[in-house]
Amino acid sequence: MSSTGVVAQGVPGSLETPEGAPRQHVVDSIHAEARRIVIDDTEYFLEGSVLINGQEVAPAAVVNILREGQRVTNLESDRDNEDGYLILREVNLF
Repeated sequence: MSSTGVVAQGVPGSLETPEGAPRQHVVDSIHAEARRIVIDDTEYFLEGSVLINGQEVAPAAVVNILREGQRVTNLESDRDNEDGYLILREVNLF
């Protein structure tokens, strides 16, 4: 690790993924009542269905499928034009 706290590329434990490999993300917390999920310290809201492993899933079911600490890939979201928050659209379970 460098003095700046950045892990060097190619070093075990590095945050970089091998080229061509999907980037992994970690589910930090799930707030079912607010329909909100935090992944890699970024807040996502559930508005409408979400594709999980290619299957359309209702927002209420998403909070029951994902678990805190779970690794996911292929995270896709849209930014809400009015409020500017992120809306989760797609994720694959790892």
